[in-house]
Formats: sequence, C-alpha cells, structure tokens
Amino acid sequence: MQINRSIRKLLLLSSLLSIPLLAFGQQGSSPSLSAHDKVQDCLRKLWGKPVFWDIRAVAQVALSVCDAPPEQLDDALKGQRLRAFHLPNAIFLTSIDSFTPSGAGLYYHWKTPAIDIRALPLTLPGSRKPAEAELRQISDAILERSHLVPLSYPFADDSNGIGKLAVTIKIDIHKMHTGSERESAVALVVDTDAEHEFILGTGRIVYGDLEETGFKYLWETPLLYSSDGRWDYVDLLRNGNLQVSMLSSWGDHRQYDLFYAFDLDGSEITRQTDTCDVMDILSLDRQRKTTVCPIFAKELDVVAAGKGPKEIRVVDDSANHVEPTKAVQRLLYAYRNGRYQVVDSAPVKGSASLSTVVINEQGVELMKEGKYEEASDKFYEAYLRNDDAGTASCLYTNNLGFAYYKMGKYEDAVNYLKEAVECDSGRAVAYLNLGDAYAKLNRNVEARQAYAKYLELAPDSKSAPAVKKKLEDLTRTPQKH
Repeated sequence: MQINRSIRKLLLLSSLLSIPLLAFGQQGSSPSLSAHDKVQDCLRKLWGKPVFWDIRAVAQVALSVCDAPPEQLDDALKGQRLRAFHLPNAIFLTSIDSFTPSGAGLYYHWKTPAIDIRALPLTLPGSRKPAEAELRQISDAILERSHLVPLSYPFADDSNGIGKLAVTIKIDIHKMHTGSERESAVALVVDTDAEHEFILGTGRIVYGDLEETGFKYLWETPLLYSSDGRWDYVDLLRNGNLQVSMLSSWGDHRQYDLFYAFDLDGSEITRQTDTCDVMDILSLDRQRKTTVCPIFAKELDVVAAGKGPKEIRVVDDSANHVEPTKAVQRLLYAYRNGRYQVVDSAPVKGSASLSTVVINEQGVELMKEGKYEEASDKFYEAYLRNDDAGTASCLYTNNLGFAYYKMGKYEDAVNYLKEAVECDSGRAVAYLNLGDAYAKLNRNVEARQAYAKYLELAPDSKSAPAVKKKLEDLTRTPQKH
C-alpha cells in the first residue's frame, strides 16, 4: 500500500522532532539545573562514580531520592521505577519497565550493561595532540564534573548476557586566545557504538584551560542533538579569541545543516528562539537552555562586516521540505545583544517554483559521475517536493531506489523500488532494479518474480538477454535464508 504523500511529509517533520527525551542543564550559564542534572550530581557525589542515564529512562525523578541514606538509594530509585546498575567504572540508570515485554517487542534482553569509556585525541588543524597523561586527566575531570550524555540502549546482548554501551571523549588542545601561547582543551563527549566508531546519539562540548597545575574545567554546552559533524575554531566575533563551532547534518536523509557556535565564556552565540521551539519540544522539564538551539541552513557563509563581528549568510529551506510551495529564504544574521539574530531576509529568486524535473535531472547527472549519495539527495528532494500522483512521481521513487542500490543500501532500495512498482505497475525498469536489489539480499524467489515481470513488460529491450541470464542463474540457485 502506498502511503499518502502528505503523511510522508508529516513523517519528515516528525523525524525533525524525534529527538531524545532527556535534557540537561548548562553549567555556568544556565540559571537553574534540570531535575536530571541535580539527581545526577547528587548520585555521583554519594556513590563516587560517574552517572549515565539510559536514553529511554525519561520519567522525571523526584529530588527526594537524594535525601535517602546511601544504603537505601537503590530502593528509593526503584520507587521511581528506575534501576541502578553498579558497574566497576560507572553507574547506569535505566527504567525498570524497559525489561518488560511490550506489544512492540521493544524491551531489553540483556542481564547487565557494560560501559566502555574511552578518551581519544582529536587533532584539528593548528592543534597539538594531547599526551596520554593529558587525555587521562581531562577525561577524569569531565567524568567528575560534567553532566554526562544519555546513552543509547542495547536491546540485544552478547553471549554472556551483557548489553554493550560506549562513551567516547574526543579531546583537542588548541591556542584559542589570539597572540597568546595559552592553551585550551576542547572535548566532545558523545554516545557511540561499542567499537567507538559511530556516533549514535547526543553529545556535549566541554571546555577548559590548561594551566601549570593541569586542566581547569570551565564550562559545558547544552546537549547537541546532532553531534556528528565538522568541528572547527572560528574567529566570528573578532574579540581577541576564537569561538568553538560545529556544522552538522540532521533530519531524515541528512537534509538540514545545523550550525552552532560558542564563545569562550560558554555563551551560545548562535542560539535561536525558533529552533528552541523544535529542539526543546519533547524535553520533559520544558526548561530553556537545556538543548542547543542552532541556526538551520541549507547553505552557510561567514562574511566580514567592517571591523566588528562577522555576519552569517544562510539559505534556509527547512520549511520548504514540509511545505513545498513555501519560498526558500536567504537570511542575514548579525551579532546583536550577545547572539546572532536575523537582520534581513528575502525569498531566493525562483525557489518557490523550483521544478522537480530539474532536481531529478540534477540527480541523474550526479549518478553519471558516480556521486550516488549526492544523487540520492536530489532524488529524495524531488520525491518529497512532488505532489503529483502521476508517472513523474513514480520516476523519482524509482530513481531514489536505484541510487540506494548503487550505494549498497539494498534494504532501503527494496523499500523504494516496491513503492515505485506499486505507483506504476507498468514501469519495467523499476522491476529490473527491484530484482537486482532482491538478488543482492539473496531473496531469490522475489528476485525471479521481479525479473519475470520485467521480461513480461519489456521482452525486446536491450537488457532482456542479460535479464534472462540472471533469471536462469537464479532458477538454478536455491533460495538462501
């Protein structure tokens, strides 16, 4: 069954809002800490270990648990439907209900978690690599002081019944003060997979100075709901020091760029009221300054403006992805009263009527160049923007599925190619592409059916002999499971 296109656009918007439900306060610049912050602080002090939250343990916790005697803390948490796992290197708090089978089948099978905490160097241009002793000292200070990131849940376990979790602390040392030899340490604390290769969830930047006595912890950012991106040091304000910035992709199909920057006093100079409405919408405590509220951008340039703070020029089409007739905006941000604010806006000429045909053709050209991921972005944009239920819509869906096939993402390819043949049962090439994707997944029965349908629709095509050969080979090959 083909899902209604308007529903798909609502799903796209929901993906924009489907952020983790926990929110923590910003030390040093937030007027108050969230309940989670306070509970985390008191438990860390009472138990002497860093405290991590399961991303699913979203219920508010009454601060009264901190008044319980140490020997009764576990029982006090159980009264709030929380379970504390006492691990050698940390405390892990999760919901008791997470172990109860649900109708959706989403519950934990593991018996105990294990958290691998690892500090790794991250040397950016102009930085120096931290020594092993510095990595240990800085990461220890973060574990003792920072409000740590929530961790993504392992539903499955290994052969020993252990659910593996991981935290990576990436540390960089840089001279952030213009004309000074003074060094600072900038760390990104992130929730990663067990091998520390991929960022799974939220992150947080922690900043401090390196003094003769060692690392001096100064501040942390709110949670970064998209912490996988390009981290940099920029001279935005031209105030005698650099600023910490990150440009990352977010949203379904990575189609939104998020830009945020922090000055060395910890202030979020790119904080936007409108994006706070999005980023904080699911925060349980509804407190502001618990999450980063970035600038949304499709294109972003930093330009000099006289001798003062630089300006940021942005092309923003985030609203256009949900309402295709809405004009893409060109925005100019200037630094005013401690943060960047929009001082000028105008629609991008011709953007409101941008043809899906043109966008699709751009994708085709990128496919010819072997730029499959970039091509998939174009096809996905055409797929979303097109409101026509006719053959053009089916073409974009087929092209998107084929791009996924060329990227090696065969399950995604099957999903879109099945939609393409449901959309237009006479589109022969979609059956050919679908057969190829099924074959890569060793779903040979379905692949044979798709190839047979292609030959039925296009028996005299140039590809027909090759497809007949594929069909004969699969007929001799048993179905694999």
